[in-house]
Amino acid sequence: MATIQQFNVGAPIIALDDIVTSYDADHRRTIAGLIGTMFGGSQILITTTSGFSTI
Repeated sequence: MATIQQFNVGAPIIALDDIVTSYDADHRRTIAGLIGTMFGGSQILITTTSGFSTI
């Protein structure tokens, strides 16, 4: 997230690839909430190879 703040200043789209697969569901929700809070003004795309999960 620090890298996004440093190098993605003003970009309307943030793409994050496979950032939550090693965490359990509770931690995934926390991470999703943090990303939403920090970058709520951007379109956020998160891809994952894990099975269906609600975060």
